[in-house]
Amino acid sequence: LDHGHAETVGQLGGLLKTIYPHVEGSWRMQKLVSDEIAACVHAFPPALIFGVIEPALFKILENGMPVVQDASMDAIVRSFACFDDEIHRDQAVREFWCSCANSKHPYRMRIAMIHGAEIALEVFSSVTFRAVFARPVLGLRNDPISNVRLKLARTMLPLLTVCGELDEFHETLGVLSSDEDVDVRDAVADFEHDVVDLRTPLWQERDNAKLSHERALYTKKT
Repeated sequence: LDHGHAETVGQLGGLLKTIYPHVEGSWRMQKLVSDEIAACVHAFPPALIFGVIEPALFKILENGMPVVQDASMDAIVRSFACFDDEIHRDQAVREFWCSCANSKHPYRMRIAMIHGAEIALEVFSSVTFRAVFARPVLGLRNDPISNVRLKLARTMLPLLTVCGELDEFHETLGVLSSDEDVDVRDAVADFEHDVVDLRTPLWQERDNAKLSHERALYTKKT
């Protein structure tokens, strides 16, 4: 697929509008659809991603088992990287997080949100991650469900590389370090890593490449 195959893209868009009833009840089909969308989402125009693909993936995410949730969240986060306008991208992310928060399965969706942040660490530059994803995920430090806080605690080390200089990161670390749940406390015990040590030359090279790609994408219309 590429943007030149407009007819094929349009046909797939029409199919995705009604895909969920055909995969409901089959986790294998749900995972397959999510994996395939993640692999080719770059070929779809942003309007189709926002209006058709993300709503379809959200249904799979909301109702799927954990392995399906991981796959659909992967596809959703990668779809955010396909927007060629920062304002529309940020709107899509905000609306998606709101949908997660208001889901009929809010606990599971908040767990999925943290997994989404892990994917975003791979997909986006550190600049974009801090601006778009960091604060919503770090805000889960006060979640009423201990398993959500535990998932966040176990994600703090990968978050450190990108967010270690944010006040919210250190506030989150402090809250988790004094959590009432011993497993949460243990997950961040002896957290003495230095962000400078984690930002290796290879990491910096890859981060710069992602940032250059984002800037080229968002300025290509001007």
